[in-house]
Amino acid sequence: MTQQRYDIALLPTDQNLFSSITAISRKYFLDVHDDYILGPEGLPHITLCQFKTADVELARRAYHGFLSNLDAKLFKVAIEKFNLRAGTLTNAGKFIAEYKIKPQEDLIDLQLKCAKVLADFNINSLTPTQTYSPHITLARLSELPDKTPSKSDLIEMENIETRLSLGLSTEPGVFIEELR
Repeated sequence: MTQQRYDIALLPTDQNLFSSITAISRKYFLDVHDDYILGPEGLPHITLCQFKTADVELARRAYHGFLSNLDAKLFKVAIEKFNLRAGTLTNAGKFIAEYKIKPQEDLIDLQLKCAKVLADFNINSLTPTQTYSPHITLARLSELPDKTPSKSDLIEMENIETRLSLGLSTEPGVFIEELR
């Protein structure tokens, strides 16, 4: 049976912000992206844990098990800065354009809880807890872009409301579809 990649993630609740982040991704990186760009084929998100399983119902049960252990379903995050970095592991030889998210204690705790619940369901998280670095990937790039986003491109950077979601993901980590 073929394994599917899943993502438990935080998605912005504000549709204007959601659209702005997507527009920024396409404006600056459409011409140099490599298998990862936001738009109809990719939703802006902050990954908590990625994992693989051949059983979609197991993925759903694990996600609902995670939700049942939480008091809140909405979380506030803050964008720290735009970041352009060299890719590692499966992204080696590429560049990653991202918005770094402030690694607040409640966000780090949320990611740890997510990984623990997956382990309770005998699912291996592909997102290491020791090196968790919250971010919103804008694009994976084959080369460095001529221009990058500035602070004026994104109006709201503090107190961004996000909600939990389970989604299908591609191998490069593109959140392509929410599972209900």
